Amino acid sequence: MAKPTPNTLREIDAALARDDTRIGHVYREKRAGRTNAQIARGVGATSHGWITNYNGYIDSLRTGNVPDGASRRKNTLRAVESFADRHRAALTNEARAWLEQVIQALSRVGDSRPEHNDRDWVAADAGAEGHYQTIQLDGEVYRMLVDRRRPSDRTLNDTLRRLLQG
Repeated sequence: MAKPTPNTLREIDAALARDDTRIGHVYREKRAGRTNAQIARGVGATSHGWITNYNGYIDSLRTGNVPDGASRRKNTLRAVESFADRHRAALTNEARAWLEQVIQALSRVGDSRPEHNDRDWVAADAGAEGHYQTIQLDGEVYRMLVDRRRPSDRTLNDTLRRLLQG
């Protein structure tokens, strides 16, 4: 997924800054340099793990990053859809199109997106069940594979296989 244009990013940031829900509050507090623990104390919360979730939602809104894990992806999707609904009227067509791209990326079913722990289905021999094979990638290799990934590559394993064969 391409990154947002500078104009789109400014619009998303402005919408986050004026958002009157928890995501806007976390955004403003992080911009002010507060830590997760300080933000939690400021709202009377005893833990600050939930702020990590909101940081992820903000990251997805601003960069299009798709989090690991189906549950986290689903929660992020809900947050982005809700944000888009609240701010749709105030955003330009370009910013609305960006949010739609983010929503589409978050809506992908299954494990068909690249992850640092990429999974590839390994078919079984006759009569046995198949299984997922996980490969661990270091950051540099991961970035290279993501940069060279094509829409037809279901996983990073597919990208790696194509590059090695090509």
